[in-house]
Amino acid sequence: MVKGKTMFANALYVPAALEDLVTKLNSDITSKYITSNNVSENLAYYYGELNMIHPFREGNGRTQKIFIEKVADKLGYSLQLEKVDSKKLLEVTIESVNGTGRPLKKVFEEVIETKHFKGKSEQPNINSKSITSTNVTKNNHDLER
Repeated sequence: MVKGKTMFANALYVPAALEDLVTKLNSDITSKYITSNNVSENLAYYYGELNMIHPFREGNGRTQKIFIEKVADKLGYSLQLEKVDSKKLLEVTIESVNGTGRPLKKVFEEVIETKHFKGKSEQPNINSKSITSTNVTKNNHDLER
């Protein structure tokens, strides 16, 4: 799939790429690699990577926003992307494709807030089963185009 000058992941590689991305994310969360010092940078990285995988013909931007907001929530942050001008978000997302995630990180830094959990029982954990290759098949209509 191509949009403008950007070529996204080949449909044949989408399931494996999604599984790899979620596995890496869970590893980063479990190892506590993502900290308050690098949370915006890491959220920008995962947002950009999901954008490049581009698993759907339509709705990738909305899906990315929901996904990364949920990841932030699980990490104890509120990422309020609704505060970002949609044209600005698109611009920095496109720029992240070209190798630099700094503008995307900066945008995330502007709209992220620390949440305060009520109890220690809330453990950050991303449920990878909902988006791994076991749920995305090569016969999926969207993947065949």
